[in-house]
Amino acid sequence: MKVIEILSLAITTGYLPDPWIHLLDEQELWKEGELSKVGHKVYNIYSKARTLIYITSEIAEFILSIPSRFGTTMT
Repeated sequence: MKVIEILSLAITTGYLPDPWIHLLDEQELWKEGELSKVGHKVYNIYSKARTLIYITSEIAEFILSIPSRFGTTMT
């Protein structure tokens, strides 16, 4: 399970199994029986992050030059 999923579970339920608590504790994301300030900040940053993809004109031209049936079986 990914750390971010564990953080989400901790926030939504307040409960984590001991192995997951140990994992978060090792990374200073868990402190004194609850999610640490760092754990909350990591989760907040992750949840607000957005993927942004830039496509240059060269990449766009390449994509447009690919045959429309590329990678499919022609019958």
